[in-house]
Amino acid sequence: MAPTSYLNSDGSSLASKIASKFQVDNIMMLADIVEEALNKYHEPEKLFAKIGMNLREYTSNSSVVNSRIPEHDRLDTQCLKILGVNCNVENNLFNVETKFPADAPNV
Repeated sequence: MAPTSYLNSDGSSLASKIASKFQVDNIMMLADIVEEALNKYHEPEKLFAKIGMNLREYTSNSSVVNSRIPEHDRLDTQCLKILGVNCNVENNLFNVETKFPADAPNV
């Protein structure tokens, strides 16, 4: 995968962290304070711009962080799905749905 190869060859601490969190087409990063979260928006933007990629659909459970991310880069809903897990960032809720076959035995 080109982005992962690029990140691994970049050599920076940030690139290594992103490469370890890269999930197909999503990156999930954590931050403890607003400034850290905004840095995790700006720095990856610069990093991926070097290979002509634009990151988008940023979101946070912090309305302060979301208000400081340009609308064109922000996720347009409070619900997202990462690796099949539904997440409501506004309420900090994860929802995992399981479907059992109609003929599954009751255990």
